[in-house]
Amino acid sequence: IKYQPVSRAATAKLTGLSKVTVSQAVEWLLERRIVCEIGITEISRGRPPILLTVNAEAGVIVGIEADKIASKIGVSDLNGRLLQWEYLPPLEDNPDVFMEKLRKEIDTIRNTYQAMPLGIVGIGFGIIGSYNEKMGIIEYIANQSSWNEYPLQLSLESLSPGVPVRVERVAQMGAIGEAAFGNLGGM
Repeated sequence: IKYQPVSRAATAKLTGLSKVTVSQAVEWLLERRIVCEIGITEISRGRPPILLTVNAEAGVIVGIEADKIASKIGVSDLNGRLLQWEYLPPLEDNPDVFMEKLRKEIDTIRNTYQAMPLGIVGIGFGIIGSYNEKMGIIEYIANQSSWNEYPLQLSLESLSPGVPVRVERVAQMGAIGEAAFGNLGGM
């Protein structure tokens, strides 16, 4: 995303992957309309490289920050541009109540962006407390014992079957997002 538009050869150089591997990956991304070819660049000799860019309008990514004080949900395009965000109710004492509210929000987002070819392509969930990635469960949230041992990964996957879900601690998720896209104005 940082270096677009970019050619296949430049992508190979940036990633350290072979040109063949990059070409195969690009073909896969082109078939799914995740990237698109936008033209050629001028060079002094040889075959001019075709430039690629992310098709920002192919789908959306949903980000959720769950907290005891206030929770948030945001939607970005595939270039990381924030399209919308809003507050959600804080984590409930009953995880099933919170997850039902979240399901309704995700259904609304799915309907809002249904015209995009890929719809929701991924869900990121930031959680306070301790999360066991291998087991997909929340191990511990202070003063929220009903969430302890909750099967968060499975529950999130059931909200949008077939959509990849990534769970991280809120601090890690924020750091990753800011490193990639900068500050999104309070999201």
